[in-house]
Amino acid sequence: IAGSNPGPPRAPALFGRDRELAEITSRLLEPGLRGAVIVGAGGMGKTALADQVLHRLDGIVTASFIHGSPVLSRMPYGVLSPYLESAGPKDMESPLAVLRTIRRHFRRISETGSLQPLLVIDDAHCLDESSCHVLTQLAMSGELRLLVLTRPRARRIHELLSLARDGLLARIDLGALSAGAVHEVCEGVLGGPVLRATSALLAAVSGGNPLYLKALLAQSRRLGLLAEVNGAWFLRGEPDGLDASVVDLVKGQLAVRTPEEREVL
Repeated sequence: IAGSNPGPPRAPALFGRDRELAEITSRLLEPGLRGAVIVGAGGMGKTALADQVLHRLDGIVTASFIHGSPVLSRMPYGVLSPYLESAGPKDMESPLAVLRTIRRHFRRISETGSLQPLLVIDDAHCLDESSCHVLTQLAMSGELRLLVLTRPRARRIHELLSLARDGLLARIDLGALSAGAVHEVCEGVLGGPVLRATSALLAAVSGGNPLYLKALLAQSRRLGLLAEVNGAWFLRGEPDGLDASVVDLVKGQLAVRTPEEREVL
């Protein structure tokens, strides 16, 4: 799915990632860099963080978007198809012709405004190798800045990730939230003070994964395990089970594994 806009006018609140947010925003504006790559496991908040970055860069960049998927990864240049409307069948057989077509698209964006074009690539670990090669060439040329969101162990996009090793892309690895960051998320989501013992338990159960943490908060609140007494939130009992959103995420992660890998897991 492709689109172009000067940045979202509003973005959902983000808690616990202030340091990463400031770093990514500043690195995207560095003249010597071609962009940034955010690496993190599923549920670590890559997309939410990117939304906040674009909110901060509103009026500075013109953001366009592509989203990798397991289905499109089987098609050469499939993820880039929205930008290849003017390409003919013979053009699709030539990497150079595809590169020129993409360049023309973003040059038109540059010519119609003074904002810096920025291409946001979500689920980049699902890119096909042909698209990865074209995007790497675009970044190296300096005509386009990239914000790449990917999971670790993304073997198909090693060429794109090599730009980070060469110092052309800033790499930011998203790890688990610290205990302090989990406490900040709990207070932000619940909208009030939270007992430290409660946030410590939620940090242990969620492993510091923001998606798991928010799912636990939602479910615990719905089931009455989270209560507000005297202006502070606390857990009446240990959370048990996970929300459907987390179950769907895990199903999606398992679906891309081979039958042998799923059996081992």
